Amino acid sequence: MSVNCAPASTSVRPTVLVVSSDLNFAGVLERHLRADFEVHAAESDDLAFALLDANPYACVIVDLRTGASTVRLNALTVPTVVLIPAGAETLVPENAHAYISDGKDITQLADAIREVCREESQPQS
Repeated sequence: MSVNCAPASTSVRPTVLVVSSDLNFAGVLERHLRADFEVHAAESDDLAFALLDANPYACVIVDLRTGASTVRLNALTVPTVVLIPAGAETLVPENAHAYISDGKDITQLADAIREVCREESQPQS
């Protein structure tokens, strides 16, 4: 199931994809990001890759906190933020940005996502 959490809009905003089995989390994150991004959500890896094939994304947020996602992070070619549960020992590929998350401070997470998208949109010198 795909959830487009953002209301239809005529403005052009970058789009981010949240890959999480917890669609409530995706909805809360969307409320924090909607001023800057259109937010899509996928509750399975298969749906995430289908959406990645069909849409351009500024960033992908992969929630590993539930342990449900097996997304091949090194296969992603867009900027990626990986949510890792506090205390976990998880290796994140060089092309991804790790974010240790206890799920409590969604504002800090939203700021980190904005920063990753801002960094990645800067021209490389």
